[in-house]
Amino acid sequence: CGKNMLFKKCGSNCRPTCADPDGSECSDEPCQEGCFCYSGMIYDGVGACIKPEQC
Repeated sequence: CGKNMLFKKCGSNCRPTCADPDGSECSDEPCQEGCFCYSGMIYDGVGACIKPEQC
């Protein structure tokens, strides 16, 4: 996983990103396996999680 991320077997599909800070672009799957940002961080779209004000 990238910076400020952790691996989860079943994480939320409603992940906040710089492009979608509210995480409203969700898939129909109940959960997803993969790397997720730590609480309070959002995905920057290029492989790391950052503070929202850094977008």
